[in-house]
Amino acid sequence: MTMASRIVVMKLGRIQQIGSPIEIYNQPNNLFVAGFIGSPSMNFLKATYDKGVLTFQSGVKIKLSKAAIDAHLAFYSAKVKEEDAQIKTLSAQTRFDRGRR
Repeated sequence: MTMASRIVVMKLGRIQQIGSPIEIYNQPNNLFVAGFIGSPSMNFLKATYDKGVLTFQSGVKIKLSKAAIDAHLAFYSAKVKEEDAQIKTLSAQTRFDRGRR
């Protein structure tokens, strides 16, 4: 990673993420990339999120600060916009492909 300007992370022959080492380290696309890229590897905890409260499997609850809640909402709002844009692109491509037949 230290010598590459761009790398590809693959799992079972499928590309998981392409980017610079620092991009992949700081913004992994999924849990596989996050766990794979770190050294030592990342620890993951299962939890649920509801109205600003994280609840872990053990029953421990943590109320998040307003800043953390705002960051969570901003992150997921951006993800929803990205997904909507991808759906529109795929939908337009599908209509175009159907018209070519």
